Amino acid sequence: TRSRYVTFNDTFREWIDKMSTTSPLSMVLDAAERAGKLNLWTQDIHAAMPGVSAEALRQALHRQQRRGRLVRLSRGSDHWLIVPIQHAVAGAPPPEAWLDRYMTKTLGVPYYVALLSAAETYGASPYAVMVTQVMVPERRRPITVGRQ
Repeated sequence: TRSRYVTFNDTFREWIDKMSTTSPLSMVLDAAERAGKLNLWTQDIHAAMPGVSAEALRQALHRQQRRGRLVRLSRGSDHWLIVPIQHAVAGAPPPEAWLDRYMTKTLGVPYYVALLSAAETYGASPYAVMVTQVMVPERRRPITVGRQ
């Protein structure tokens, strides 16, 4: 029988048991991160989680986004970016880790890193770059990824 008095240790143990059960989405994200894949599409995630409805997956993705584990790169795209723990403070990995895949695979837009951003990449910039500048053929809205 359980005592009617609950100690801190009992409460803490229950909390640990609750937190230790990882969601299927967390396991998919961890596996992708271990494999070095930071760019994921909703279709790929859904394929890795058979039996999960589209609505449940959408809600789980948004929960992970609120926790800071995922970043959606643009509205309407099904492109998600995993935020590794070492980049959690910044809110996103550096653009070198995800920009090419996003621009070429998701948007299908030719691009090049331009101006001061390119100079920083080659170590020729006398200034610290705060924003990565990307040149594209047509005007696009700026995107903000991570802490800005």
